Amino acid sequence: GAGPLHAGLIARELGIRRIFIPAVPGVLCALGMLVADLPADFSRTFVVDLTRGVVSPTVLEEISTIVSGLEALGHRAVQVDQVTPGSRGAVYTRVSLDLRYKGQNYEITVPLREKASAQIATQPGLALAEAVEDFHRLHERVYGYASREAPVQMVTLRLGVGIEQPDRTSFGGAPAGRQNGGAESHKPALASVNSLGAMHRR
Repeated sequence: GAGPLHAGLIARELGIRRIFIPAVPGVLCALGMLVADLPADFSRTFVVDLTRGVVSPTVLEEISTIVSGLEALGHRAVQVDQVTPGSRGAVYTRVSLDLRYKGQNYEITVPLREKASAQIATQPGLALAEAVEDFHRLHERVYGYASREAPVQMVTLRLGVGIEQPDRTSFGGAPAGRQNGGAESHKPALASVNSLGAMHRR
């Protein structure tokens, strides 16, 4: 919030001639909280070997039960926050899996594809097969290689529930006392810096 107080001197030291100042620097963090989605994250440790996404019917049933339980926790969290469905935006759920090659001591969180995320509770086998393939690609992108013949292991199921904010473009109107013809824009201010480090609004 105090950035604009020091920006001129710092800009002079760095040879920067123009700087941008947010419209509401003192409450920028609070503003971010207001316009961000309302998330709630849940997880359940469940270690199981995946061979190209093929697992036993018993394990698939247990995965389905876990996901359904996490979804129930998520929707309960929405109710606890006393958010009326539709009042702030759509409620969404996103499922991801922590996967690793068997024997590794670290995992990669693999988000399920949108369709698979919606169907994992009812068709976990298809979702797991896609997740294993996505894991290979992600592992290669992050670490430079993929061992497609190596067994893959799931460690954790994760589910995130969130409420989308319907409007991220408005700051909620002009400041108090400036709602009429003299209202200022909420666009960032552009300032030039002189040789003494003082700022002049442009």
